[in-house]
Amino acid sequence: MGKVGIAVVFLAACVLLALAGGASAQGPACPTSWPEADHEDFFTDSDGRSWFIIRSADSNGYEMVRAYPASEQYDVGYVPNSPDEVCHLLVRRPGNDADLAQPKQMVFPREREEEPPSATTPAVPAGGITVVPGARWGDLFVDFTEAERSCITGSLGEELLAVAVDTPIHRPGDLREWEVTIFGCLSQDTAITLFLSIFFAHLGVTTELPDEATACMRDVLADADIPTLVGALGPNPSATQAEALLAFFFGMATCGTPATGIGPGGSPGDDETRLWSFSTGGWVAVAPAVIDGVVYVGSADQHVYALDAVGGSELWSFATGDAVNSTPAVTDGVVYVGSNDNHLYALDATTGNMLWSHDAGAWVQYSPTVSGGVVYATAVVGGEPRVVALDASTGALVWTAGDSHRSDPKFAPTLVGQSVYVPGAEFGVFRALDASTGEIAWTASVGSYVESAPTVIDDVVYLTVVNEAYALDEATGEFIWRSGTNRFPAQDFPALVVNGVYYLSPDEFIHALDATTGELLWNYQTSGFISSAPVVADGSLFVATETGVIVALDATTGAELWTLTAEGRGLQNLTVADNVLYFESDEGFLSAVSASDGAHIRDFQKGYIMGVRTYTIHDGVVYFGSLPSGVHAYAAPRAP
Repeated sequence: MGKVGIAVVFLAACVLLALAGGASAQGPACPTSWPEADHEDFFTDSDGRSWFIIRSADSNGYEMVRAYPASEQYDVGYVPNSPDEVCHLLVRRPGNDADLAQPKQMVFPREREEEPPSATTPAVPAGGITVVPGARWGDLFVDFTEAERSCITGSLGEELLAVAVDTPIHRPGDLREWEVTIFGCLSQDTAITLFLSIFFAHLGVTTELPDEATACMRDVLADADIPTLVGALGPNPSATQAEALLAFFFGMATCGTPATGIGPGGSPGDDETRLWSFSTGGWVAVAPAVIDGVVYVGSADQHVYALDAVGGSELWSFATGDAVNSTPAVTDGVVYVGSNDNHLYALDATTGNMLWSHDAGAWVQYSPTVSGGVVYATAVVGGEPRVVALDASTGALVWTAGDSHRSDPKFAPTLVGQSVYVPGAEFGVFRALDASTGEIAWTASVGSYVESAPTVIDDVVYLTVVNEAYALDEATGEFIWRSGTNRFPAQDFPALVVNGVYYLSPDEFIHALDATTGELLWNYQTSGFISSAPVVADGSLFVATETGVIVALDATTGAELWTLTAEGRGLQNLTVADNVLYFESDEGFLSAVSASDGAHIRDFQKGYIMGVRTYTIHDGVVYFGSLPSGVHAYAAPRAP
């Protein structure tokens, strides 16, 4: 099995052990910080815990980094057995070198409390047919329908069929291509039963799962492409197969969670706040856009969907050539959305018909910037990423910027007034382009690579670069003031400027600066590295940390109002709506608490990807995508 498949299967094993009662949450199972991109050795994270870091790549171009609890038995280059393996990061996807600079953590598995019991009989899920220990494919043929047997015989031919009938179903090693062919001939119910049985055998799971967990997993697979999942258990799974298996893993995660949220296919229990659910053919790892009573969202099943915001019924769908991880921008009756097939699309918002497409030469995972009849986007031109301006009606090229910018499929130009702000590809370069011509209006030299969006208020451009805050003249780019902390490690979030205060939060400290002079007004030390962009609402500043703590401060004085220790770590994507604070955690929850005092209101189970926002609050409704598959709408919780 390829390394991507191995990673996914191991993570799924952790979930199955938890469902069977063989695991418990004993704290974070991953490092709280990560080494540089080329590091492969022992490493101490920000909590002082020791890890052994190993990097690997598969034949599909995916690169992974794995972290193991450090011990004397681990030497450089030695890969321990999977029972001690507790964390994976996907650090690069094919054709996207930028991912190396910003690893995306896909899941946080639980630590193991003990090894699963030793046995030779794999757990056998109920339903369809019975798979007994030691069974060979030939033993099952009698249970297949006549149509299934005819399909298998015709597809394999006599030579392969003779091999198949004598091959054990449960065996070590990779599945073969002809086994994928067999699954393609089976009914969905039979295919699900066989897949779960083989999957459990691959994991070495021998403990019988609770009936409700097994039933839930069958529901997760009800609309799945089983042959694709089976292919992921082979020696060299494709990216599509690996993503399908990872989506199944996230679906299994929902099977072990009380019905505070929902899983794919709309099975929420008795939650009266659920308005509707819509199943897609792949995970939804992007926030929906809600405009004029319609929900627009993309999915890994390569489609863009338009759904009725009230009932969730499908209005239309549009097929692209790859996964859609771009939040659509909807303007003047047109939906602008990107796809991993390297295209930016313009679709009629009413019918879904394509108006035009533009080949960007790279994945398009950002929400396009549209204003004044022009779409500002990025494209690979002459081998370099550049900002381009397209006619919003026709897609015709208006201009191409003369200088390149940093490579990132999620980067979108920032348009304010007549200027387009772009981080340069070079170290320490930040530019303003003329929105009409693409010519450089001015260039500013800053202290590092620019990786966050600026904020423009009252003719001043505010910019955060790692641990420094900048105020630049909007017309000339000249410095008005700059203020830094000189503390490392550090990270930068989009400049947050509210009511004359610039909030700089590069590490565990948050600094309130006078937006006019840059002078320090106050600072506050949190309990850990700040994990998400802070937000200000109703006079309060909300800050989340990697240690799982949220703190609310008086935005004017910095006085602490309340603190909350949440379930999980890596808290991210804070939003305040109607006095409710929402945030996502690495436990896979979207949580809602009172913005007044931090009192817990409720959780939604939805899955988690580090650095990716997958929910939207609109007109008293919470819309979110789930990693197993689907889009869900709930009545927004109310603060007590």
